Amino acid sequence: MASTARKITTRKPKKRKKLSEEERRRNRIESSHKRTVRTTFANAGFVRIACVCDKEFTFNHVTSDFDDCFVHENIVILTEYTTSAESKVGDHIKGKQGVYNEVLKDPAAFVKFLKLTFPEISKNLHGRFKDHHMKVKILYCSLNSVKQQHKSLVPDVTFFDYHIAKYFETVSKATRSSSRFEVLAFLGLQNSDVGNAALSFSGNKQSQSFHCSILPETHSNFGQGFKVVSFYASPSAILERAHVLRRYGWRKGESAYQRLISVKKIQDIRRYLLGEKRVFVNNIIATLPAETKLLDGEGDTVKPELIQETKPGTIQLPQEFNTVGLIDGQHRVYSYHEGGLKEEMIREMREQQNLLVTGIIFPKGMSETDKLKFEAKLFLEINSNQMSAKSEIKQEITSILDPFSPDSVSRIVIGKLNDSSGPLQDAFQQFDFQKDRMKTSSVVSFALKPLVAPSGPLFPRASGEIQEKFKAKSDDGLRDYTDFCCSEINKIFSAVKKNLADEKWTSDRKVEDRFLTTRNVNSIIAALRNLVRDTEPLSFDQYDNALSTFGSFDSSSFGSSRYNAMGESIYLKFLRPVANLAPRR
Repeated sequence: MASTARKITTRKPKKRKKLSEEERRRNRIESSHKRTVRTTFANAGFVRIACVCDKEFTFNHVTSDFDDCFVHENIVILTEYTTSAESKVGDHIKGKQGVYNEVLKDPAAFVKFLKLTFPEISKNLHGRFKDHHMKVKILYCSLNSVKQQHKSLVPDVTFFDYHIAKYFETVSKATRSSSRFEVLAFLGLQNSDVGNAALSFSGNKQSQSFHCSILPETHSNFGQGFKVVSFYASPSAILERAHVLRRYGWRKGESAYQRLISVKKIQDIRRYLLGEKRVFVNNIIATLPAETKLLDGEGDTVKPELIQETKPGTIQLPQEFNTVGLIDGQHRVYSYHEGGLKEEMIREMREQQNLLVTGIIFPKGMSETDKLKFEAKLFLEINSNQMSAKSEIKQEITSILDPFSPDSVSRIVIGKLNDSSGPLQDAFQQFDFQKDRMKTSSVVSFALKPLVAPSGPLFPRASGEIQEKFKAKSDDGLRDYTDFCCSEINKIFSAVKKNLADEKWTSDRKVEDRFLTTRNVNSIIAALRNLVRDTEPLSFDQYDNALSTFGSFDSSSFGSSRYNAMGESIYLKFLRPVANLAPRR
């Protein structure tokens, strides 16, 4: 029998298109962006559903796709990534608006559609959840800023801005699966929306009871309506409810002041737990919601204002995310996190050990602003003797407690300079990962504050109306005065920028002779301070004329901290000769 030979043809592999350096750079940025988000959800215990990612579909006559899909229990996260420039993000959102609206209009129908279109997804969806139990969230992850006007086009979409993504990446690396509680809170979900609670939710808020000692109101000295209790709770019970107002986080910048959680510190404490196998003796200090109930042995409500001595009782904490505000002890609590090093041993400790908590219950009707001020003041009192608090933290807490103080006004101004479309846009470090930007604390303390403080030389140059409103401590007065300061500072920096080579206008340390350094910025502000002591601020054209030869200014004789001397030199050489042209008051 003759053998039949099979001809095998070897194809030459296709040559890959050689990417330019710019294309490789863009690919690295896109990969890093996606990795940040995926790391967060993986650490938090979500599962990535690969069969849905980047697969085109048509739902309700709208054809589109999602870049990623993550699932946890009955929560489905549909993710969109973009590295589009800020000017183009709006067009990208408009192109996706149709599918977003259709999905969020009927999430149950979309879940049913996903199961039919991508059958593999069912492997990762628990059978006990019906389609109507599923919660679908769309997460828009933009590398660059998204203007509010574009966010408002899709109000039900959650925007995972880049600084928020970096924040959650850090938190999830430190606290592993326990970070899901904060992720879920960020997504706007409540405890009753998630897992088994979604199956049995009756409409009544659930709570958990702990034995406690109730302090008489007269013994706490916190003021009328505040209640102080001490109780023991398992780390797991606290982890489910805890929130920390951390800097660089997802809450509004002015309402977050605590240090970002430290991965190393968490790991060190976790090793200590594993080695010693015992609970910490020092107490956790936390604020508790006004809905917290205090009961006596008969189940009746205890009124601390009516008792004369510490009384045993029961505290009922709401079963809800984000209700226990950790003022002191975040690293001790989060060292019990789910997942990570020796989870089997830690799991037992998390459920069986008890942490001593001193809880302060807010009065009913207390505004969010007043709650924030209370927490910030308490945090400062606790930590002032334990650490040399960083100046940035002190400045942020001062901004909360007294927004009209010189430090607070200066911080508002630097925020506006950084966020405006002026010459100092994005020049200052707002978040920890922005290593190539200028830090704000030195600029605020040594340059801005002497200029913009109510006792400084710029305040009398504002209009009489602005001065009066500011002195009356009205919110409008604070806004108008800081707008005025921002406008005047932007004028002189715009002129400086115009008279320098474009490549120098950067804070990137890789650029030789970059202009945006703390010394240079502080020097220009110092020059402006010298000017407005003598006369009115100049117009942009006058600054432009005065600084026309600024590019040749030799600053080599001025060290990094000699900005006042450098500022005076700039004033005498460039601004003073022109200052006489400005009208005097």
